Amino acid sequence: MYNVGMLEGIKAVAFDIDGTLYPDWKLYVRILPYFFRNFRFYTKFNKVRKIMHRTAPLADFYEYQARLLADMMHITSSEAKSKIQSICYDGMIPYFKKVRPYPGVVECIKSMKDAGLKIGILSDFPPYQKGELWGIRELSDVCIGSEESGALKPS
Repeated sequence: MYNVGMLEGIKAVAFDIDGTLYPDWKLYVRILPYFFRNFRFYTKFNKVRKIMHRTAPLADFYEYQARLLADMMHITSSEAKSKIQSICYDGMIPYFKKVRPYPGVVECIKSMKDAGLKIGILSDFPPYQKGELWGIRELSDVCIGSEESGALKPS
């Protein structure tokens, strides 16, 4: 629980989902076999994301990401977009179902919401892949991923 008086003047609080609301190592342990099955893809995709971390917000995030990956993997942009969707976005959904938040996270966010604060949750990936986020999604005023905003954090 937090002290409401400490938040005087604050109107909103935003949380990064990954590694902030849950221990990211618990996800990493679960996805290790999946990562190795898709090792070639993830080594290229991680290079793409490093480039995109240095890129200004884009109106065509999905397209630019797919073009970069296509160039690295020597495939078409359409094939790259399909791989990103199936391996990285949709393929990760089952692993998030087993991840739980840190103790007290949900209660803390509920108390912030009850105190009248606006709540935002952010992710470098589509939040839908993380399910209902332990009930936090319904408490949030904004829930957005990099693909929607056009830029990776911290942009």
